[in-house]
Amino acid sequence: MRTTRTGLVAALAAGLLACSGGGETSGPGGGGSDTGGMSAGGMGGGGMGGGGGEELPPASEDWSRDILTTAIAIDLASLTGEATITLAPGSTTGASFEIGDLTIQAVRTAEGQDLHYEDAGEALHVGVPAGA
Repeated sequence: MRTTRTGLVAALAAGLLACSGGGETSGPGGGGSDTGGMSAGGMGGGGMGGGGGEELPPASEDWSRDILTTAIAIDLASLTGEATITLAPGSTTGASFEIGDLTIQAVRTAEGQDLHYEDAGEALHVGVPAGA
């Protein structure tokens, strides 16, 4: 049995020392509806990444995905950070994370391909490629 791991990188810009407010509803993932993704403002917005190749799954809720590793890099001067999360293989194409009041700017694979994601208030839902 072959084990596949999925690495997700979420670029975070947040009030790490203070609360961040709402804002722009378009970001690096693109603009769109409330169901397509997340924005630099952290509420609503749409995001779909990548170009060419395989079709990426839409953002979907799955709180049961196992996390194998996490790494967080924070820049206190700019109050930004990056979280790298490695997921165990799963049977669904979704993964969900608690984000509190963080503003998510992008979610990518370990290879840098933008993924579909949705900000649901204090939760982040991500579309994870099949087989990952």
